[in-house]
Amino acid sequence: MISRITKRHLENCLPYIVLILMVISILFFQMTHHFFINGIDSFFHMSVTYDTYRQLKAGNFSYFLSAFGFYHSLRIVNAVYGPLGGYFSGLLLLITGSWFRWEIAMFFIIFMISGVSMYQLCRYWHVTRIYSTLIGCLYIFTFPIMAFWMNSQYDGVGAAFMPWILYFGSKILNHNDFKNWKLVLLLVILAEIHVFSLLLGLLVLGLCYIVSLIINDHRSALTWKAIKVLFMTTILSFNVWGGIIEVIGSNHSKIIPTYSVPNFFQNMWSTVFYNHQFSIHQNLFLLGLSATVLLLITLFLYLLDMRYLNVQLNFIMIILGIGFLVLSSRLIPWPLIQQHLPILDTDLQFPKRFLPVALSAFCLMLGVLLTKLQHHAHNQYFLTFILFVILGMFVIHAWQNTQYEAQFLYRQQTVASYFGSAFHTATADGWLTKGKKPQPKKLKQSLRGGNPGRYFQLVTKTTPDYMPTTQRIKTDAQYHKINAYNRYYKQVILNKLSYHHHLAHHVMTISFNRKSSRRIIVPFVKYAHTQVMMNGKLLSHYRLTQVGAINVKPRTGHNVMKFKYIPSTSYRVMTWISIVVWLMFLVNIGLEIVKKHLW
Repeated sequence: MISRITKRHLENCLPYIVLILMVISILFFQMTHHFFINGIDSFFHMSVTYDTYRQLKAGNFSYFLSAFGFYHSLRIVNAVYGPLGGYFSGLLLLITGSWFRWEIAMFFIIFMISGVSMYQLCRYWHVTRIYSTLIGCLYIFTFPIMAFWMNSQYDGVGAAFMPWILYFGSKILNHNDFKNWKLVLLLVILAEIHVFSLLLGLLVLGLCYIVSLIINDHRSALTWKAIKVLFMTTILSFNVWGGIIEVIGSNHSKIIPTYSVPNFFQNMWSTVFYNHQFSIHQNLFLLGLSATVLLLITLFLYLLDMRYLNVQLNFIMIILGIGFLVLSSRLIPWPLIQQHLPILDTDLQFPKRFLPVALSAFCLMLGVLLTKLQHHAHNQYFLTFILFVILGMFVIHAWQNTQYEAQFLYRQQTVASYFGSAFHTATADGWLTKGKKPQPKKLKQSLRGGNPGRYFQLVTKTTPDYMPTTQRIKTDAQYHKINAYNRYYKQVILNKLSYHHHLAHHVMTISFNRKSSRRIIVPFVKYAHTQVMMNGKLLSHYRLTQVGAINVKPRTGHNVMKFKYIPSTSYRVMTWISIVVWLMFLVNIGLEIVKKHLW
């Protein structure tokens, strides 16, 4: 009896062990050579992480204003961009102690989530344990996940959770009973990490819900569940929605959005299949060689073996995958749509963000089809071996490409950046080096050493997202007209004002000396609800630049400025309601777990 239990536990644990070994093998070269990958979005996320890291380390918290990250500029970033995800990242840096170890830990976590989520999705669809494990490994190597590894693009974080979204979508299609709190928790986690991934997940679940209403009975029960999930998700993630509404609403929508991409077809990273001419360096690289072949094999096997399948559900999943693949491509007239919806320039940016849904669906259906084909073959064991070898070759090929990319990044410069060195005075992706000469040795030390703040003394990157401005930005022309990158760089980062700062009880205190009372621009950002005290009085006579920096008239001698963000009353009330609901939610989960395992 004991041996049977041990064997069953070993069989259940073995796939996870294989996934762990696969992830370690991907990161092995980076770990042994101790290099840091500075992706195109690394600096932004590192700034958020450093801000929360300093808050956690000092025990002084500033939820809205960036008191430590982004050069103490007091801009609002974390409160509107994955708040709890930012604090988790800061906690991880506090535990690991250096940027290098922090990055390895982040990669390991995201790779494992992507592999485990795909494995569990396949097992729900009764894919064999071997195929589920191999497909879980293969999914790690798909483009969105690898984009997180190479460029720190948080679309990859959402892609890691996407198979779990399809898991609940499958349960909705099958009208199986599922724990509402598990789906709510998944959606809240996505909201706290990456809002677009949450919206994408809700779109997928919404489509599954609509189809389920058509093909299944018990529509009222399903609708009631959907309402409860949406309500609980909204309340529990109020800090995200409330933060966005609070900041954008109080500033009358005069907030600098994320980088504008005016024409998706002109930007080679915007869509898959972006060139009419077939090119292995373009189409296959962006979609991924494995994913391209995966699509073709899946469609072929589906047409070949559809007589053995639950045609209805499998057809729905295939259509879902193809639909989102088309959405992510230039087959959709995105430029025409952009003309009528210019908000897509900044809020969508890249239609390839729809790709994780397609890849998750294709990986799932490949496993389903291979399992069905195996079970209905005349020579079952021989076919299983052949299919195992073919799928294994795809995984090995993807692993080899990953190791090649790792070595390529390592050879290019001491601190690797996929789109350009962080040492250059200026590059296409906006990296800037402090000082006249690059300092690769010092930069390398700052990434490996135990002082994470040293990194920001050597390198900077101008990213003005979510800063206040003097006008509403609705079009790409308006976005570029204010020249936010350049203004932010000159007025905040290169500002020569010498000051001392201190955070205590949510109040940031800055002190500096002036020899004259001439007006100056101080490198601090003011939002509508940012209360500023100057020399003991509420600041009333000031001007704001086009990136929200304060232009004030100081007094001769010593000056003291105090900054505190005071959110609206409605926001504070809803925050307390959210906290109470969170407590009730956690108690309910605890009681359910106790009831399941102890009663």
